[in-house]
Parts: sequence; structure tokens; C-alpha cells
Amino acid sequence: MKKINLLITGPLRPNISYINYLITQFTNLIEYDIQIFLCCWKNNNIEYNLIKGVDHLLIEEEPCDEIIFKNITSRTKQQNSIYPNIEHWTPRIYKMFFGIKKLTEYIDINKLIIDDDIVLRIRTDLFIESCNKIQFNNLINNLII
Repeated sequence: MKKINLLITGPLRPNISYINYLITQFTNLIEYDIQIFLCCWKNNNIEYNLIKGVDHLLIEEEPCDEIIFKNITSRTKQQNSIYPNIEHWTPRIYKMFFGIKKLTEYIDINKLIIDDDIVLRIRTDLFIESCNKIQFNNLINNLII
């Protein structure tokens, strides 16, 4: 049977209670074997032991803007001529991909997901108001076929 792998990345926001709620919502929603991965930024004010239902927790140092600006080099000539400064959203996008990269490297090194498994990636601040469980699982069933 295929496994559903839920990858959650981003800063722990708005708080741990919401992260626990989000994880509970997805584990109750998905009718398959589910493995939960969470990658977040290190924060000395957070008690990570309060996070529930996570199979793999990665706590990473958040890259600072100086490092981000130093690493961003692949801008086109057109981008540089139209707007020579790095756009204000670039550090946030970089951090998003940085967290995803760290998580996928961890998964790959430890061989935690097989090729036929399904991977869903969400943000830590995803808002779930209402989701039809039958329709959602029908969608997953269509991915499995």
C-alpha cells in the first residue's frame, strides 16, 4: 500500500497549538498510512517537545539576509537592467526553498520515501476551514492509479 508523506515547512506560526491542530486535521482527513515531516527554524523560545504527531522533525538555522544575498547570483541581464536590486520577496522565497531542500536532503539520505509514495507539501500557516474528506481521498485515489 502506498504511503502519504506530508511535508510541512516554514516557521512555526502562528503557534505550536495551531501546528498540532494542522497535523491532526490532516491525519484525520487522509485515509492512508501517513508519515509527517516538519522542518522549521530554530528558535530558543519554542518548546519543540510540545509538537505532536510528527514522525521526523528537522530544526534548522534560519538563513540570514546577508547569506541569502551572497548566494543569489543567477539573475538575468534583463532582471538586472529592469530592477538592479533584489526584490523584497526574494529572501522569503529563498528561505522557503531552503527549508524544502533541507527536508528533501534528509529524506533522501535516510531513504524515507519510496518512488511510488505520494508527497504533499504544505506551509505551517495553512488555513483549513472545511475539507470534504470523501472528495479529498478520491483525489488521492486518483493519484495512486
